Amino acid sequence: MPNDKLLSRHYVWFGESDVSTGEDLFKLLLDSTGDGIYGTDMAGNCTFANPVCLSLLGFASEDEFLGKHVHTLVHHTRPNGDPYPVEECRIYQAFHNGEGVHVEDERMFRADGSSFQAAYYSYPVVQDGELVGCVVSFNDITERVATQDALRNREEEVSAILRSTGEAIYGTDMAGNATFANPACLELLGFTSEDQLIGKHVHTLAHHTRPNGEPYPVQECQIYQAFNHGWGIHVDDEIMFRTNGTWFPTEYQPHPLFRDGEVVGCVVAFTDITDRVAAQEEIKKAHEQVRSLLNSTGEGIYGIDLDGNATFANPACAEILGFDSYADLLGQQMHNLVHHTRANGEPYPVLECRMYMAFREGEGTHVDDEIMFRADGSSFPAEYWSYPVFREGELVGCVVTFVDITARLKVEEELRQTEKMAALGKLSAGLAHERRRSREARAASPPWSTPRNRSR
Repeated sequence: MPNDKLLSRHYVWFGESDVSTGEDLFKLLLDSTGDGIYGTDMAGNCTFANPVCLSLLGFASEDEFLGKHVHTLVHHTRPNGDPYPVEECRIYQAFHNGEGVHVEDERMFRADGSSFQAAYYSYPVVQDGELVGCVVSFNDITERVATQDALRNREEEVSAILRSTGEAIYGTDMAGNATFANPACLELLGFTSEDQLIGKHVHTLAHHTRPNGEPYPVQECQIYQAFNHGWGIHVDDEIMFRTNGTWFPTEYQPHPLFRDGEVVGCVVAFTDITDRVAAQEEIKKAHEQVRSLLNSTGEGIYGIDLDGNATFANPACAEILGFDSYADLLGQQMHNLVHHTRANGEPYPVLECRMYMAFREGEGTHVDDEIMFRADGSSFPAEYWSYPVFREGELVGCVVTFVDITARLKVEEELRQTEKMAALGKLSAGLAHERRRSREARAASPPWSTPRNRSR
């Protein structure tokens, strides 16, 4: 400390022969230092004070302070408000014990009665082998204490966040060794205490192997790009290892840690995404099953959003409508494309379209007396079913299933004709039978029974 050098030189000056030169240098040093400095005699009365001392304590001139009992004037009360007996004052230990003291947890008082947090050094002054007083150097550390308190509070807040979050977080230095780890990190990696991880090389410990089983060189590790490039990245296709050798799929985000503009390490936040990966696999399987169903069915199927634009279509849909690929339908306004005209040739307003009843009424519809149009402009009679699609309770579109019923209508017409002809045949057969019976009846009657014979 500068004070130590000051005081050690001060002791020498008292013993030097050229007193005037020593006093001049001493005064120059007192006037130029940023510390408040004063001296006391054995009674505790002030013998000198530099300008910084007077300024810190609120005195206008040296005369207001010299000769006054310093403890009574500026050091009479403890930080908790209790009186501070002079015989217990640690500044005066320099008298009693003949050695310096350093204190940072007391207060000093200004001339106006206000106080401030002070850090001080008190050193004995020995002249010709005899203790003659002490020199005290001090500073107002109010701002420093406030900064330290704020920093401590911030550290406590960060510590509380690290403890409470479910996301695993650890930090590393530039060598890749762990500098801190929160409870979630320790739990995920299988450690029972922070001491088991701190100081260890995290890549070697928990990130040494790729998902395909190949070794993962540390220089290729994406976490360390936070060192090399100085920016954060996001990875969700790698694995991390527990202490027992098992692994889990992980998502992690490393961010570089800067201090005074220089990268000094990184902070890594990661999670175990086993459940999410399993859910994604289930969704993928479900999508594959739906896709297989869509690809294998002979019915045309397409989905539309609330604007009527196609969101998906199966191959049968594209084939029936005469498009090269279902991709040609995606994003198209389906009513305008394939359902714009009624069977009688009149325009079919979209607001009257029965497909859109799935939007308006939130329930399915079934229609078999309308037509749909192909890409080449030709039409065909269609039967369709339209059902609303809800997502999280909200209507988001509908799904339409349709078939070309041209062949069916032809068969039905042929059946009707067949049934008609059968009915006519049956009627003709009945009439013929009646005529035959009539003829047979006349042939079987005696000649005299006829009206002609009776007249004779």
